[in-house]
Amino acid sequence: MLKRIARHLKGIFALSYNAVRDTYRFYKWSSAVREPHLRSQLRARLTFVYHKLEKGLSMPDRRAGFGRDVATSLVTKLRAYEDAYGHDDVTLVVRDVLREYRFEMARDGIAVDEVERILGQDPVALDPDRRAGSVQLTRDDLFPIPREDAVRFLQARRSVRHFTGELVPREQIERVVRIAQRCPSVCNRQSGKVYACNDRETIDAALSYQNGNAGFGHLIGGLFIVVADVTRFNHVGERQQAFVDGGIFAMALLQALQAEGLGGCMLNWSMGYHDDNALRRRFALEDSVHVITMIGFGPTPDTFKVAASPRESVPIRWLGN
Repeated sequence: MLKRIARHLKGIFALSYNAVRDTYRFYKWSSAVREPHLRSQLRARLTFVYHKLEKGLSMPDRRAGFGRDVATSLVTKLRAYEDAYGHDDVTLVVRDVLREYRFEMARDGIAVDEVERILGQDPVALDPDRRAGSVQLTRDDLFPIPREDAVRFLQARRSVRHFTGELVPREQIERVVRIAQRCPSVCNRQSGKVYACNDRETIDAALSYQNGNAGFGHLIGGLFIVVADVTRFNHVGERQQAFVDGGIFAMALLQALQAEGLGGCMLNWSMGYHDDNALRRRFALEDSVHVITMIGFGPTPDTFKVAASPRESVPIRWLGN
């Protein structure tokens, strides 16, 4: 009885301690409580606001004169950012969004003074090569391959633990990450990030902190440490969003690996604070990120076994009539 009580109390303490550490990381690095002051926080705030306009610009029945308060707020934040950091990739995106917004407002016969002032004498006509705003698609753009091929690709995914041992070139790893970046994230803030390695010594060193790669880790040809950047979040309701966005990004990386003809396997990182901190110290991971998972990957043999991993049926609970 006493041992059971002691285990129970020990578990409560460990859970509380780790929850406090997670909460403190969110408090320290997000802008949910304190005003944003880091460059990455300010970039995230710009993204949060410009994406509101992007969504409005892409609506099927756009309301005339929509988003004037949002546009004015975006201009204010853009001026402050450019005063501090000058022009960079995010300011180019913001200006592209504002140009399309001005173009649409001009069609409605509306002038938004703040937008006019910051864009100055820029041409009102839209740049066909713009990076942001809205994009016109056809069904063929969105569904470029037959349904049967898409389903077969998605259902072919397996957790692979048989690799040839060949190291994956950096160029291919970079291609995988670029493909995965199309995955969704809350308000397009793209908190998912990745640390990567493709040399035997570093792979083995990183895997020594993870306890689920025995029997095949020595054959892995590349490794991702998938993280999510807490500085991208700006209100308390997003306190768990790093794990959501990070998990989505990790799945997108797996699918991109498959598209590149590489096998991959999620390597669980459900660790307590001390084990998590050991990995951070060893590889100088930023304190502002949550570690989500590792992914081991590499070329596969021509034939190999995988775990069958039978799936349970997913109950669908229908809402409404």
